[in-house]
Amino acid sequence: MAMKQVFLTIFSSFFFNNAFAGSCCGGGSSSSLILISDNKEEYGIGFSLRNDIGQTDSDGYSNIYSGQTKDQQFNLNLQYQRIIVDRFQLAFKSSLVQKDINKSNRHEVKYGAGDFELQGSYEFLPEYTYSMYKPRGFVYFKQGIPLSRSLYNSQSAVFSDVTGSGFYSTSLGTFFVKHVLDYNLKISFEWQHFYGRTFGAIKVADYEKFYVPMGITYAIPSSNFALGLGQNFNYQSPKRFSGSVNGSSGKEYFWETNLNAVYSINSTQNVSLSYSDTTLTGKSINSSLYRSIGISFSNGVPF
Repeated sequence: MAMKQVFLTIFSSFFFNNAFAGSCCGGGSSSSLILISDNKEEYGIGFSLRNDIGQTDSDGYSNIYSGQTKDQQFNLNLQYQRIIVDRFQLAFKSSLVQKDINKSNRHEVKYGAGDFELQGSYEFLPEYTYSMYKPRGFVYFKQGIPLSRSLYNSQSAVFSDVTGSGFYSTSLGTFFVKHVLDYNLKISFEWQHFYGRTFGAIKVADYEKFYVPMGITYAIPSSNFALGLGQNFNYQSPKRFSGSVNGSSGKEYFWETNLNAVYSINSTQNVSLSYSDTTLTGKSINSSLYRSIGISFSNGVPF
């Protein structure tokens, strides 16, 4: 039983919400930071490498980069989650990002901080006794704080200094998980609002993003391993500009497929390997095409 509780926690923190494959400037996935194990607190560290291979246009056609083009992002992620009272918990996530870009005959490598996230979650649908049908349900509020330049005030011709969104954001979301035999089913819905900002002579209005991550995991019987498959739908509303530039961008959306394997070292420590890909399923509009691999470690503190 302890092994199943552990892999639930890992998939919630590192796989299902895909904390390590998020884009700094237009893509990205939900990261709900919800603790669902029997631990009172957990902390984790993760490393990931994302490789952008192309871009889709407003009709969904792909433009694959040439062999001379390089657009890579390396992330070091830290996160912490703690149950404050019975059904309420707090969490935060921070990251350090390295961009390695070779475009338009320019090669730049720069470092910067990713967006800082602070989240409060409440379990509105607890599972005190086992039910075949009723899932556990959470609602959460998340605040994002930008710590890097935006695309609109970047000092780099290839945007190598853009390591976060560049905008303050507020998110509201729900997360449901259901354990059946050796399987776990998960689905989440998140709405994210980005507050408009003025960058010199350009004003960017408020805009929104929507995330719908879903997944299934399987705990291999009589072992410390679990395997998972997930699918995330990501949508961004058009951005509207005024000032020296007037107009709007197109809407953006894409599907992201996730594969994951987790090994439980013991009842509180776990290692997770992940792979994410936006080229496998679904149609993409005005979005980056990328593949990402990651490894993460999680440690829990029991009550």
